Parts: sequence; structure tokens; C-alpha cells
Amino acid sequence: MPGKTTKLLEERRLALQATLDAGKDPAERNRMGQFATPSRLAVDILRYAKGQLKNRGNIRFIDPAIGTGSFYSAYLDVFPSTCIDAAAGYEIDPHYGVPAAKLWLGTGLKLHLGDFTSAKAPPERDTFNL
Repeated sequence: MPGKTTKLLEERRLALQATLDAGKDPAERNRMGQFATPSRLAVDILRYAKGQLKNRGNIRFIDPAIGTGSFYSAYLDVFPSTCIDAAAGYEIDPHYGVPAAKLWLGTGLKLHLGDFTSAKAPPERDTFNL
């Protein structure tokens, strides 16, 4: 069950997502491939991943197209803080990335504004396991 802070952040994320989506027309979002993963689906996927990663040590999360962070929010909800080792995300569109960076400030997420496919691989990338 998510903590009060996690629930509050997810509520803020959903409101932010709606505002940001309203700032772009559907055709523009379609061209960029911008479709937010529904919260419930993200949580279900992370619960499945948790079962697959049992007994494999601490979790190092990376999201190559983080948007406002539906998977990061689910990550914080599903995994106990004692298992969380690192979290990184990339967002190519500043329309989503800048507000998301502000939303998640202080939560441990290292959010990079840029294209994941052209980013220089950090030394720790090989150790990400989720």
C-alpha cells in the first residue's frame, strides 16, 4: 500500500499529466508517440517485475521515455524504499520533462532532458535491472 506521500505525488502527477496533455493537440502527441501509461497498468507491470526480481538485490530503475513518470510513481508504490538503489529517467520533450523534473525533485530520480537513444551511456547503465 502506498504511503501518504506517494499517493499525494501520484495525484499531483495525474493532474500535471492532464494539464500537459491539454497543451498539445492529439496529432502532435501522436507524432511524438506520447501516450501516458495508465497508473493501474504501470502498477500491475511493476508488481509483475517485483516478482521476477525477487532475491536479486536492490533495484536500479531506468525509464527511457519517462513523460510525467507513471512508471516511476508505480516503482515508488510497489518497491519498499529499502530495496530502491537508484532511479533514472529520460524525456526528450521539455514540455513534459521540465514539469516532471520539478514534480519528482527530492525523490531520488535523476531525470535527464534528452533523447535516450543518443545519450552517452553512464558507467552504471549496465547495472540497471528494471
